[in-house]
Order: sequence, then structure tokens, then C-alpha cells
Amino acid sequence: MHRLDIFIEIKMVISSDVGSTVSFWMIDTGQKIKQFTGCHGNAEISTMALDANETRLLTGSTDGTIKVWDLNGYCHHTLNVGQEGAVDISHILVLKKAILVTGWDRAITVFRPQNFNQFFVQPEEWKGGIQHRDDILCAAFLPPQTLVTGYLNLPFDDQWRKFFFFSLT
Repeated sequence: MHRLDIFIEIKMVISSDVGSTVSFWMIDTGQKIKQFTGCHGNAEISTMALDANETRLLTGSTDGTIKVWDLNGYCHHTLNVGQEGAVDISHILVLKKAILVTGWDRAITVFRPQNFNQFFVQPEEWKGGIQHRDDILCAAFLPPQTLVTGYLNLPFDDQWRKFFFFSLT
């Protein structure tokens, strides 16, 4: 098992492994109830998230894509994060009107669900520019409009953790 997320509302634990398999487990009994294999081909799943309605699972991968699945295993969309090649995706942040993606390219990638009218979806432009000097490892959103992202400042010095605050207006 590589990644584990607990979703209390749907009473499931969802796990993924380096073999690109997603498994669903009942939170009460620990019983595996379904499994999707080969979700990203040979690429490793690096992160997962559920949409706000908890009806779609988003899986991010080392191949630079995010796939949007229903809970029956049907892939509705492939989001192309790594336009210049593979990008190891570290975090998917699902907001009301946008999906923000961070990873190993120092940038924040933006997708707008209202534009998901085709299977392959290209990102929109992030207007915040590149603020980080290294890989973005974490992100959090504080409503109504504050985004915080963080990275490791290598080599280690007095300021080895860096955080940036953005206003999403």
C-alpha cells in the first residue's frame, strides 16, 4: 500500500499502491469491496482526492496526469498536468469552482470543472506565477479565498520550510 485516504462521509477507506491499483475498503469491517487496476498504466499513483459531492475520485500520478473516476471504476476525464512531460503530482485540492494541483514542477496547475466537456482536459493559466524554488509538497485552502502552499528549502538552513499565501479572488 502506497497511499491511504479515509472518507468518513462515504464510510470507506480508499488505498492505492505503486502498481496503480485503487482499492475500496469498508470502514466498519475492513472488507475490500472493490478494486480498480491499471488506473494509470505502469505509473505510480502519488495522490488521491474526492470531489465535494464524494461521487468522483481523482487520482494523480507520476505520469503527469490526473484521472477523474466515478466510484464504479469508469474514467470520465484525464487532466494533463505535465504539459512539458511527466510531473510527479503531490497534491490535488478540490475547491468549489477549481481543482488546484501541485507537484514537482514548482507551479500550481488550475483546472475548472465547468470546462470538463471533453475526455482530455488541458489546464488553465495560473496567474500567481512560480513562487517556489523547489517542489511544492503541500497545499491547504482556507475559505473564502486563502491558499497556502509549502516546500522544502534545500539545502537546509534557518528557513528550511517555506510557505506562500495566495488570495484566490
